[in-house]
Amino acid sequence: MRRFIVGVVAALLFPLPGVVVGQPAAAAPGTAPTPRVKDVESSYGAAAVRLAPRQGVVIAFRARRGDQVMLDVSSRRDRAAPCSFTQSIVDSRGRRAAEVGRSTSARIMRVRSTGRVELGFRGVCAHAPGQEAHPVSVRLVKVRMRDVARDGSTAVRAARPGYLDVARVRVARDGRDTLTLRAGDGTVQQVQRSLVVIGDRVFNDSLVGAVSVEAGQRYLLPRRSPRLSPGMRVGLVVPRAGFAESLQAREHRIELDGPAVTLQAEPGREHLLVYAATAEDRPYILPLGVPDNSGDLGDPSWWPWRTYTGFADPDDPSLRRTIVASDREGAGPEALQVRVRRTVRVPDLVVGGPPVTFSSVDPGTRFVATIPAPAVGAARLSATDVSTTGRWQTWVPPVVCPRDCMYPGLSAGPDALTADGYFSSAASHELQFTFAPGATGSVTLALTAVR
Repeated sequence: MRRFIVGVVAALLFPLPGVVVGQPAAAAPGTAPTPRVKDVESSYGAAAVRLAPRQGVVIAFRARRGDQVMLDVSSRRDRAAPCSFTQSIVDSRGRRAAEVGRSTSARIMRVRSTGRVELGFRGVCAHAPGQEAHPVSVRLVKVRMRDVARDGSTAVRAARPGYLDVARVRVARDGRDTLTLRAGDGTVQQVQRSLVVIGDRVFNDSLVGAVSVEAGQRYLLPRRSPRLSPGMRVGLVVPRAGFAESLQAREHRIELDGPAVTLQAEPGREHLLVYAATAEDRPYILPLGVPDNSGDLGDPSWWPWRTYTGFADPDDPSLRRTIVASDREGAGPEALQVRVRRTVRVPDLVVGGPPVTFSSVDPGTRFVATIPAPAVGAARLSATDVSTTGRWQTWVPPVVCPRDCMYPGLSAGPDALTADGYFSSAASHELQFTFAPGATGSVTLALTAVR
């Protein structure tokens, strides 16, 4: 009997080869062991918790049923470094978890019962997957929502550490709405760190104080956000006190190459132009009565008015829609007249072939010509017989040529009647020709090879 007991004790003290008893898992070669999870007692408005790389934390706090909470996670080495982590919440009704990826900065969770709540973090912040993990800062945040009705406004309070104030709108079944954050004097709030809230997800965005929403669209910034559907809520994080307003866009049904429509300037409200067109029409918006130098001829954004490229109507694919908006601060003209025009296709422009004339008596006409597959090499675009009432320009996308050089593309105009370019592949190209909004006339172009 004594031999048996001694044998068992020896087996426990000296395990058999290949068997680990009561030992922590070894760290992977070349990596430090994961630090122990930190337990913290906290409250709304408390300071952030500092963690070592790859360390987790459980933050316990008192909350009321219906509170909305999240974790503000950032690298202590570089705030621009993205973070990926699992956020969990435990209340008296159980545990839930949500993943926060590199395209999302946070997830908002609702507390389901009054009392003690635990919010947990496990993850990593690093410049790229597989790179060295950074030390992390994690803060408990209470989210306070303010709903803004269509064509209404509501007061918003200044930002406060440990709290996230969000002004939000509901995506309607019809129409398009623009949410704008304004200071007390009515100017658009200057945002230093813009955050957009879509449902329960928080995204980093560009530095804007306004956002437009419409059912069926995918919010473009950020690109990985979900497609919006009726009933979803989209909001902006409020940086300072003032008010938030929501204005529905005014819709205009117009005809391609038809008469002009007058758009009234209403700061914060967009105009939605709806018209029938095909991809072959290559429609564009032409402003009337604006100076020729008011915008880039190739992409007219008529400061202080703005325009957004047309897109298909979600209910009728034969219709296209283009957004036009006046300045959010009220600067610029009180009204703008616009037409929707069709791009005119002209005969092919062949390298070494006959010249092609671009002529129009209708101001602001745009043309497009195909350059059939040319031989690889340099080419020269020359303009002759120029007779116009205003500015004009051509454009072929620039290309990078062999041996670390780049040609800017075949861009000619009244200040430079010739342009040298380079065709890096024997594939068809396109040349675009644009008259300024108030210009008409005629220009003849020819393409020749440069030996």
